[in-house]
Amino acid sequence: MERQRKIKIIVISALVVSIVGLSIAFAALSKQLTITGSSSFDRSNFDVHFEYLQGKSSVECIGDFYGTESICIPAKLSDDKLELKNVVANFQYPGESARYNLKIVNNGDLDAKISDIQKTTPKFGKELDCTEVDGEFDCDATLETTQENINWYNENFIYKLIYTDNGADVRLNDTIAAGQSVNVTLLLQVPDSTNPLPEYKDGYASGLTVSDASLKVIYSQN
Repeated sequence: MERQRKIKIIVISALVVSIVGLSIAFAALSKQLTITGSSSFDRSNFDVHFEYLQGKSSVECIGDFYGTESICIPAKLSDDKLELKNVVANFQYPGESARYNLKIVNNGDLDAKISDIQKTTPKFGKELDCTEVDGEFDCDATLETTQENINWYNENFIYKLIYTDNGADVRLNDTIAAGQSVNVTLLLQVPDSTNPLPEYKDGYASGLTVSDASLKVIYSQN
């Protein structure tokens, strides 16, 4: 009887030791998996940015113009390629547009989605004053128009990012897969003559200049 009780005690003790050992081993394994999972995520693998189209050293502008003085100036990307800067155009007639074509590239290992689209409010004026520096133009809208017209521009002027292929608006939460790229267009356009500028009731919009426009698209992990 005494021997059976000793055997039971030994068995129970061994079982307790085994359970404790398994618990410690599981805890150690869980800790190891957590550390491994955390260390495997490298922020350097997240890389989404603008790029020029192949063979280009600037963001060229394609103008759909009617007036002889209507122009748009090639724009540049910031050094980190996260922002399109110094977008400048001069329009004469309603319906005229300027398109800046570039692409968004996901060079990282992670899928991404758009979390914010930041556009500066352009400076509107009646004339365009440009200075050429080292082959690049520094332009500014001059002879600022009335506050009434500025309000009208802010409300009616078309200034948005679209997909080059189908013209659809680029929107928040749009995604781009790892290793993929997509062509996009910054569109600047004067509304057509059905909604003319306040100071040109006959539909003529001479001297509508746009400067200091810029665009940044912020991505986050999808």
